[in-house]
Amino acid sequence: MIGLGETKGTIVRHYVGVNDNGNPFVAVVIRPRGEEETITAKVYLTTKALRFAAQQLALCGFDINTREVQDLEDHPELLAGTEVPINIYENEFNGKVSTKCDIAVPRPTVDKAKLSDLTKAMRAAVTAGPTKPQPKPKGPAAPAKPRGPAVADVPSSRAAELDAQASEEDIPF
Repeated sequence: MIGLGETKGTIVRHYVGVNDNGNPFVAVVIRPRGEEETITAKVYLTTKALRFAAQQLALCGFDINTREVQDLEDHPELLAGTEVPINIYENEFNGKVSTKCDIAVPRPTVDKAKLSDLTKAMRAAVTAGPTKPQPKPKGPAAPAKPRGPAVADVPSSRAAELDAQASEEDIPF
């Protein structure tokens, strides 16, 4: 079994694929230092992930400013031999635990002044103590307000029909 944690690994190969949702990715097969087994890190090429993907692929030796994404498809050996920082971890999904791997991009740092301000705010919150919950009103709950049809442009004659049908079928709205 491959050890967990942050380490470095050497890229063995890569391939371009698409997941079940239609999202393209580059699968980077990596051999972690000191391990015989390989593990695969997926770099997703979705619109939301492109900046992060560019950072990960740069660590793999792929420069988006001088190469085309098509090069990854055409040359499966392009990234081979590159040493990359990786994070190996366990992930639980639907009761099944599996070992996963990410190409570890440098984490953004938080300004020390901001951290100091957060410390002060947390201390003030603890010193102030818990807030008192508001008492619940006594007595029976107020009747529900009648609502109009879900579609505002329904003619009033049709709205009355739909209201009657909903009442007969005990459909809340």
